Amino acid sequence: MDVAPAIVVISPVALKTAQKLSTVLDESLIHGFARRGSKPNVDYHLSFSEPMDHLRSLFQSGTPIIGICAAGILIRALAPVLAEKRNEPPVIAVSEDGSSVVPLLGGHRGANALAHEIAEILKGHAAITTAGDNVFGVALDDPPELDTRQPNRCQVSDGPHAGRRYREALRASGLAGSCNPSCR
Repeated sequence: MDVAPAIVVISPVALKTAQKLSTVLDESLIHGFARRGSKPNVDYHLSFSEPMDHLRSLFQSGTPIIGICAAGILIRALAPVLAEKRNEPPVIAVSEDGSSVVPLLGGHRGANALAHEIAEILKGHAAITTAGDNVFGVALDDPPELDTRQPNRCQVSDGPHAGRRYREALRASGLAGSCNPSCR
């Protein structure tokens, strides 16, 4: 990930979870909601008074968002600005207690990997829903680098449900038929 994630806190209850993440995720900053006219929490690196506008601004600038809040808040805030999935930054919803971590957007642009990392830090569960990750163990539109030093070893097959880019990457590497009969 090129840009450090923003850890967004809507409720002060989420601050403890945000602080755990902030100490481990390099350069991440805690963005905390503060009602207009109120004194901002000193534990926030940055305060905002308009949650929907702030979330949209982060998203449109390409900043990965880790929202320690209900998924619905993130969905409602970002729905008006969704356009092209290939260009969207990771957006992850984390329950306030850290037990659930759900990548909502940008799954193959780092959100799934970041969700796993967050779940490990918080000892929670990453709820990955993208088919490629669950069926093949890899993101089909972001295939892994293939190890050409061991051309007869293949970790995933090029089955009929594999994505076009993944099949093309296997064929381009010359490994598409060397793993097993189903790779042809």
